[in-house]
Amino acid sequence: MALIAFVKFLPTDDQKDTIIYARTTENELVQLQVPHSYERCQAALWKYNNGAKIQDAFRFMTPDEREFMMSGISGAAYDGLFPDEEIEPEKRWTC
Repeated sequence: MALIAFVKFLPTDDQKDTIIYARTTENELVQLQVPHSYERCQAALWKYNNGAKIQDAFRFMTPDEREFMMSGISGAAYDGLFPDEEIEPEKRWTC
């Protein structure tokens, strides 16, 4: 799995949403549009870059949006990696 080398925010044309651009250490550019203002995202990024935990700086974002900023993997892509599978009772771990 690649790590995120940098994150950049750009406002959408209508200025209502923000597009998160992330470049991975493997030089792949990924993006995700989120329903938050550019100004709010930039202010939170400043807090994060100055030591705040991501869940505190970006409290207004969903866990999936924050995960995207850290790993470049969207919630839908993550769900595809780990689909819900029913485990047969006899194959579950027991203590």
